[in-house]
Amino acid sequence: MTIKIVVPISGGKDSQACLKLALQEYDKSEVMGLFCDTKFEHPLTYQHVEKIRDLYGVQIETVCAGSVPEIVKKFGQFPTSRFRVCTDRLKIQPSKLFYAELAQKQGGFHVASWI
Repeated sequence: MTIKIVVPISGGKDSQACLKLALQEYDKSEVMGLFCDTKFEHPLTYQHVEKIRDLYGVQIETVCAGSVPEIVKKFGQFPTSRFRVCTDRLKIQPSKLFYAELAQKQGGFHVASWI
């Protein structure tokens, strides 16, 4: 079946609620979660993402484009509200690439992202 909805999964309550709402509207075979791994998450976050996968029986893809410590070392500063390079490089860019690849694999962009 074709994936129609991609829900970014952070491991928090808001993304889990969004996934639950998507599953009320679509079959679980049409819904996919997307977890952007920054390699700087709390161990409980990783456990919770797995729990969400098992609880809802939905596929959750994981993308990883590096780590927060690598970015901090490269740019010589920690992320701030004005310096959001970690968000851009570890979440936004890999998500866009994932969506483009998924759309290409499915023969066009017929995917919505619920956030």
